[in-house]
Amino acid sequence: MTGYDENDYGFERLAYMLRTRKKEIRAWTRFAKEIAVANPGADSFTIGRKLLKNLASIENDNNANVSMKIGQLIALDRYFASINQRPILVKGMTLIDSIAEASNINFLVGSREPPKSSKRRDLVVSHWDLRATTYLTRSRLGQKRYETWDVNGPDHWNSIATRIRTGANIAIGSPVANFASELLLCMMFAVLPNKKIPVKRLPFFIVGADRDKGNESVFVRTKIDATQVDADVGNKLVKDRRSLVFGGRLFAATRQHDYALLVAQRSAVNRHVQSVLLGLTGRGTYQLARILQGDQPQQTVPEWDEGESHPPILLVLYRLVLESDDENQDVAAKKVVNYSAVQSPVLLRFTNGKWRFPDTFGQSQ
Repeated sequence: MTGYDENDYGFERLAYMLRTRKKEIRAWTRFAKEIAVANPGADSFTIGRKLLKNLASIENDNNANVSMKIGQLIALDRYFASINQRPILVKGMTLIDSIAEASNINFLVGSREPPKSSKRRDLVVSHWDLRATTYLTRSRLGQKRYETWDVNGPDHWNSIATRIRTGANIAIGSPVANFASELLLCMMFAVLPNKKIPVKRLPFFIVGADRDKGNESVFVRTKIDATQVDADVGNKLVKDRRSLVFGGRLFAATRQHDYALLVAQRSAVNRHVQSVLLGLTGRGTYQLARILQGDQPQQTVPEWDEGESHPPILLVLYRLVLESDDENQDVAAKKVVNYSAVQSPVLLRFTNGKWRFPDTFGQSQ
């Protein structure tokens, strides 16, 4: 197929995607079964091996003389989305596009007092968080009116909450290092920032390492024992290692892997996208910024249906693969060589007084 660009959209792109996928799974019959599994209950839009072969034979959009129903096209789009591919015919919005809908964008970066042993008196900002912010401002977000401001602890609760309501917001870093992330998460999940709630009621939370003591909050806990979480999680907790409990599963930072979680929601106040880039380490937060700016799966934050009591929340957890281990190398200095979504993007909805994962949750990529 000459002149094809993987960023194109149309039947030519669809044919290329079908041929590529068929090479991976080798049989059209198996291909058709996978599509059916990704579209439960869509019996009237069945896609058979013959239709797949005909679509795959298309050379360009001008000779796309194949008969198919709109429902079948939607079924194919849903299938490719389930395996983390791009849309077929229409370029979908990315999260960056959704954030850029706002006229004002606030980058919220955490800061803290310098160590007592230091002669410096100005506030200290993580170089990883600063790099993540700089990277995002080089995207189309930098073409908008934006502000970058540091947040130093909960003393400025009221002023922070007021400014957050003025536009789209991106909190950089985990709640361990950035109070704005904690505040934004609390606003998303409709919980009070100064009120501890049982961790089993949280869709996710960070288990801090020993060095994180004193930074506990709603979404960061350092005093966790096996009685507070499911047994398979409690038995895997390691005191000197920061971990993320996500949907009842434990993901721990190691010398081989790091993790980063994207959390996003449209504000019930102004409909703009609010997002938190939460890495277990500063490196993880920076890598998440690169993922969002780079060749990412199409992720959109849905509009809020006013029939719902709270806007839905988008969660995407990434596993970051670190470079080969070297006993003499500081793990914090290790580079990310690859990444993948742990599973398809998760959309949480608030029903019957509780945030609930979709029925498909737990199906890994």
